[in-house]
Amino acid sequence: MRGGARPEAGRKSKGARAGHRRAAVAAADDSLWPEAVLEAWRTAYAGEPVRFGIDEGTLAPFLAARGYRVVEHLPPAEMERRFLTRPDGTLAGRVVALFDLVHAAITP
Repeated sequence: MRGGARPEAGRKSKGARAGHRRAAVAAADDSLWPEAVLEAWRTAYAGEPVRFGIDEGTLAPFLAARGYRVVEHLPPAEMERRFLTRPDGTLAGRVVALFDLVHAAITP
């Protein structure tokens, strides 16, 4: 998806690379983020400010401009369905709303 969240300098990221629907947002600019998303981020990833994101609907052009193409794009609900759904249908966990997972490949 969308860009990825970076940890503070020198710290390791707690999660897989992912991103959000907002473009290049500094952590201090909370006005662009829905409060529920910000609160979920603050709770789950305290100390890891959002440094980058890609506007929803602009992923393919963003990657194409850098020589990549989207192979697969999974929004949060699809990641939960595919990776966190137990055999009995319950969820083993939730994906923070600002994460998407993107598999991209170099454009031949």
